[in-house]
Amino acid sequence: MGAHKNYHLIIWSIILLQDLFSPSEKQQSVYDYLAKIKYDFEEDDWNMLPTNQMIAEELSMPKVKVNQILLSIYEGILDFLRERPFHVQKCVHVIAIYIPTEETAGSPNKSYVAEIDRKTTDVRLVLPVTPRVGELIDLDFIEESIGFKRGYVHEVTHNIRGGIQEIVIIVHPYKNEYERWKKLEKEYELDELRRRMWRNT
Repeated sequence: MGAHKNYHLIIWSIILLQDLFSPSEKQQSVYDYLAKIKYDFEEDDWNMLPTNQMIAEELSMPKVKVNQILLSIYEGILDFLRERPFHVQKCVHVIAIYIPTEETAGSPNKSYVAEIDRKTTDVRLVLPVTPRVGELIDLDFIEESIGFKRGYVHEVTHNIRGGIQEIVIIVHPYKNEYERWKKLEKEYELDELRRRMWRNT
């Protein structure tokens, strides 16, 4: 048996990248059905997508045949992407300032944990420059009693979602792990230098 295929992802990808592909006569009906769907990739709610079963019922085709056509269209799009780029036009920064749950897990002070959770800040912005790991972010439009407004960047990840480059910036309101790591790195390098000097004496 072959590996299980995620047809939700395949359908989502075909709708996103449909302009990159010219269907054959055999693929046309399924392709046309998906081309008519207006999907909001910024909202990105997969519950809005048709399933392969729904497509089969709508087109009065066996589900197995629909699956074969979906897969052939998808593979054709991937072949195209190996040779030509798909232009991602939009970029959005998602800034999340919070204290990770592992730092509060087991705390007997339940009201403190609830307050920490309540103050989590999660905002979407379009920034001219992407903050780097270790840098301090300060959001002056956030009221401190309502949410965390500043902190140190711990992690930056780039997700490509439906023609949008989503840059997720994870921020800790108090700890600067990057700075701590750099100090440990310097200490390690100094220890190594001392060991080499000791061996050479």
